[in-house]
Amino acid sequence: MHRSTVADSALALLLFAIALWELLAEPLVDDVVRGPFALNLATIALVTLPLAARRVAPLQVAATVFAAIAARALIAAPLELLPSFLAGLVAAYSVGIHARRWPSLLGIALAVAAIEVAAARGTGGEATPDPVAAPVFLLAVWAVGRVAGSRHDRAHALARDAAERDRHREEDARAAVAAERRRIALELHDAVSHSLALIVMQSAGAQGIMRSQPERAEQSLRAIERAGREGLTEMRRLLGLMGEDRDDTERSPQPRLQSVQTLIDGARQAGLDVCFEPEGEPRAVPPAVDLSAYRIVQEALTNAAKHAGACHVAVALRWQPQTLELEITNDRAGASGVDGVASGRGLIGMHERVALVGGDLEVGHRENGDFAVHARLPLQSAP
Repeated sequence: MHRSTVADSALALLLFAIALWELLAEPLVDDVVRGPFALNLATIALVTLPLAARRVAPLQVAATVFAAIAARALIAAPLELLPSFLAGLVAAYSVGIHARRWPSLLGIALAVAAIEVAAARGTGGEATPDPVAAPVFLLAVWAVGRVAGSRHDRAHALARDAAERDRHREEDARAAVAAERRRIALELHDAVSHSLALIVMQSAGAQGIMRSQPERAEQSLRAIERAGREGLTEMRRLLGLMGEDRDDTERSPQPRLQSVQTLIDGARQAGLDVCFEPEGEPRAVPPAVDLSAYRIVQEALTNAAKHAGACHVAVALRWQPQTLELEITNDRAGASGVDGVASGRGLIGMHERVALVGGDLEVGHRENGDFAVHARLPLQSAP
């Protein structure tokens, strides 16, 4: 049982016990006990005991209390007890603080009407309610309850709003963590899959020429080592984002467009015939666009190496006034029926990167059979 319910029940029993004592023993100073005992007992029970539910049903409690007071005054000789008047004050306060506006007004109207009936039918002694002062007193107690209720409602609303904001912050934090994990997974895929694709191609080529062309095989092994080191460095940098040690992350910056030439040189060493065609005047771009452009070129070259074999690849960077256009095309010369397109996280990652910066992406076959990746990235936010 809730603590407030226990307190209300104790108050109701205390007032009933005092009123019962007055009925059985002797009235307190100035109190008046007249009329049949059974009627008086029922009256004090209806006036005091309902107060146990004053918080959960304030209007019903007030209606019961004041209806009992008015009915008793009309039925028999006056019964004027202090516990009954105190119970009326508690009922008026309760309907003020716990009831809504219109039920609260109805409750205080019943209280004023009942106290006026009791005053009109009373003995006229000290225990008889004053027809002016008693209603004013009830109204004052009710008004205090209304003010306290309004403050309680405002405090409850503020607490509810604060809890709602905390919940939204927690949801935003969880979403941010999920987005960061997704971004890291995408970065790992872009970086590591590219390095692994180069390693596979170089190792396959080295095995074929190891005896006949040892110098070229040695070059392939060096390329394998370089690709492996680059992949490890990138993986350590990204894993560092999820750990406590931030030093490696700070010492290893994100790849940028200015490193595209190194990317293309690595693809050429892996056996791809890559033609690089920059157009326009390069300029500063937002960091997100910078990284997205690099990763798109990287993913397209990786897909060409894995899926299209020893094909010809054309990489074009076109600097427009408002956009940076990337176009990576392969002729699928060595495809053997397999398209040079990512079939999983790679293609999804391209679309996500382009969407992140508000650009457009087109991936598919041209009329001549070539396979192309065409991205348009906005530069409006560039400094």
